[in-house]
Amino acid sequence: TRHLADQSLTDQDRKMLLLEANTWELLQRVYEHRRKPHGNSRTAQEMLKGNPYTPTAALYSAWLDHSSRLGELCEVQKWLEVTYKPQEPPLLSKEYWKFTRMDLKQKKRQGMNNRTGYVRTMDPDALNRTGDSGVLNADDAEEERALLNSVFQHIRAGRLEAAAKICEDAARPWRAAVIRGGYFLQWEGLEDLFTHAEDVGKQDLWSGNRKWLLWRQTCIRAAMSNALSVTDKAIHAAISPSLVTLPALVPMCHNNWEDQLWARLSALIGDRIETKMNETAGGFWNRGTLLDRLALLEQTETDSKPTNEQDSEWETIIAHQLDELADVAVNT
Repeated sequence: TRHLADQSLTDQDRKMLLLEANTWELLQRVYEHRRKPHGNSRTAQEMLKGNPYTPTAALYSAWLDHSSRLGELCEVQKWLEVTYKPQEPPLLSKEYWKFTRMDLKQKKRQGMNNRTGYVRTMDPDALNRTGDSGVLNADDAEEERALLNSVFQHIRAGRLEAAAKICEDAARPWRAAVIRGGYFLQWEGLEDLFTHAEDVGKQDLWSGNRKWLLWRQTCIRAAMSNALSVTDKAIHAAISPSLVTLPALVPMCHNNWEDQLWARLSALIGDRIETKMNETAGGFWNRGTLLDRLALLEQTETDSKPTNEQDSEWETIIAHQLDELADVAVNT
């Protein structure tokens, strides 16, 4: 490294060296994943038989262990995220739409209570409400665009907590809550309830989203909404990716080929996790009615497992998405 630093390297040389380093990191990740034994732990259905309250995070670990392809795609997705470098967050105001609020107050003091061109209300949906063509103050509008772009870049880099922190610092706690909705329910005291029942009191702490499927369906609807901006739709499509919402995510992934690959792999992984969730009737936490829970019991009694036909169908979808990358136009 010291020898290379003394040489006059061109930008192209640096790009090629970085590409080589990233490629070796990818190979290491895939190799490490393939050499590890898989399928030795209990399946998600077996876990639910012993404990119907098994948290979603534990089920997710079981799905990864019993699906080598899903685990492999997740490793490639992680590689695409750690090799992506987002820009530093912009300097944002810690007040919510500060200049718009000041302008509205000023016009109210002047007796201008009719339409002023600005938004009618200051709630988060003010810009997206159908029939309301109000706008923000120019400075607030620019800051809103910078905020959304920064949040998307950090999600692209897999830094969900950093993206949520940016939203909190900019006085948008509801955006932080939406981002953190992607965390699966973790509850150590319930993972092995009957084996270590005496320790449940010591571990009775939970985190994550107890209604992950509901959150996912809501994010998909937001990503397909015509009321939201392009960046806002892409953010919802990125935190809960699906092939259905891929058209909302792709417009923000035009810089390079890796962005396009990340968008497609994320969509494949998101849909596969939802499929696995549905195979267990959503587990206890994602199904609220008595009929749903009875369906879960019936499902786990049959101990249903994916058929070869289902796996081959998913492999066909994967191949199709990767084949489409051959015709993708990107800036680099």
